[in-house]
Amino acid sequence: GGGSLSYEEIASASAQDSQAKASGLTMEALCLEVYRGLQERSWFVTGQVDSRLFLDEFAFSDPSVSASSLDEYARGVARFFTQGEGGAVMQVIDVAPIDSSTIMVTWYLDARVNLPT
Repeated sequence: GGGSLSYEEIASASAQDSQAKASGLTMEALCLEVYRGLQERSWFVTGQVDSRLFLDEFAFSDPSVSASSLDEYARGVARFFTQGEGGAVMQVIDVAPIDSSTIMVTWYLDARVNLPT
């Protein structure tokens, strides 16, 4: 309806949220925050990131896509996966520290994607 934000705009707003960064967390506490954030926001498929958990210098790259900012990442995710009723569904299985600077997220995805035309 009139005045409502698109899924991409909602994702972008979450990426640009200026709340204080979650600094000084142990790896275990960071894993818990990531787990909770993914449970609440499913940002791997919605783009609705918890900006507290990302550096301002965030960059993302995998074999098929890259993003040079958190906003670009959030918008891209929101565009790529089908959003809303019947859209992408993710389930977090585990978030665990691998070493002093790396965490691994194990997750399940059931989704339709929007491929470029």
